[in-house]
Amino acid sequence: MDRAEVEAVKNEAFGILRRVQTMRKNGAEAAEEMFVEGLHFWAVAIARRIDHNNWDQVVWHANNQLADFQGDAIRFFENLFEGMILADGHDVWP
Repeated sequence: MDRAEVEAVKNEAFGILRRVQTMRKNGAEAAEEMFVEGLHFWAVAIARRIDHNNWDQVVWHANNQLADFQGDAIRFFENLFEGMILADGHDVWP
């Protein structure tokens, strides 16, 4: 994955956390659950193309951009990508 693609994924990840944060603030637990289930397809597509170092960059970028995220942003992405094999053979576990 080239640098521009990594930057795009960073922005997508930040947008995802922002949406989840809004749902949590509004008490929309059912909507959050459905949204996260739909993100599985996004995560599968990303996992096939991203290596471990870039994955770390994406997750830490999103975490740092939304410091007031309700919950653990890093754990959120670990759970989302749980059991997936990244492009360089690393597997993701929370």
